[in-house]
Amino acid sequence: MLQLRPATSNDIPALQGLILDHGANEWNHLPEEEVKAHLAAIDDSSVRGIVAQEAGEVVGIMTYEIGTFYPEFEDSPDIIHGYVAEGVVHRSLTGRGIGVQLMEEVIRVLAGEGIRHIYAKRHEENPFSKRLLEKTGFEVVATFDDPFIRPTGSRRTTVCRYVVK
Repeated sequence: MLQLRPATSNDIPALQGLILDHGANEWNHLPEEEVKAHLAAIDDSSVRGIVAQEAGEVVGIMTYEIGTFYPEFEDSPDIIHGYVAEGVVHRSLTGRGIGVQLMEEVIRVLAGEGIRHIYAKRHEENPFSKRLLEKTGFEVVATFDDPFIRPTGSRRTTVCRYVVK
């Protein structure tokens, strides 16, 4: 049975393995040192996450932050919003809705904290991220050239936003 819970410092090694082993594909930009630094920030809660666990094993993660990451899409540059940074599900478990459950929990937590806008970015052509974001109510707000981060396909990044109702 799948359980969702907040990520803790004790999860960091398992999360690193999950993201680096199961998140890598032609669409995702996952430099190992950046992933490690991102996850290390779980220690001071500047990065938070929701973990999916099944039979005692970590099988999915969705990390998020709160800040002013996309001021250009807000009415005022100092409006605080959420940003979903990483989302990975173990390859053998894709297609079971685990990613949707993780994202819905992130949305629930952030909405409970008064956050009204939540952003996520993806490779313009990543069908998996596109489907997840559409299923959970995110809408495209911008697409732009991003060849350093996106070396394959269109080489473009799409930014999506969820508006809490």
